[in-house]
Amino acid sequence: ARTDASMCVVGMGERRGHVVLFGGSDGNRALNDTFLLDRSSYTWSRLTTSFPLPDPRAGHAAVALPSGLLVMGGGDGRQGLHTAFIFEAAILRWREIEGTPHLAREGSVACYDGERGRVLLHGGYNGRY
Repeated sequence: ARTDASMCVVGMGERRGHVVLFGGSDGNRALNDTFLLDRSSYTWSRLTTSFPLPDPRAGHAAVALPSGLLVMGGGDGRQGLHTAFIFEAAILRWREIEGTPHLAREGSVACYDGERGRVLLHGGYNGRY
């Protein structure tokens, strides 16, 4: 069983329409595994992707982009995480986003504004009120 994971429909080309499941918690620890659901056969496969892998995290925000899945924030059970990664669906690879990190937060939501080519991130909990 798993909680606080993310799941989005992603893909381009032959991977179009696949569902990516990432991270979450098994109740004891944060996870950073990646699964792909092939919607034509309805079978899950655990992906072995190249490094760098995102740090294990739960409660992160995730949003489908034209090229894959963007994962931001979340926590590992000890601290909030401010890193962000993109899963590139065409080549089944994670890539860390460089630049100014956003505020570490858990439980936020994100959406992609395709018209403007930007991601909007809202809310979440940073350990303080």
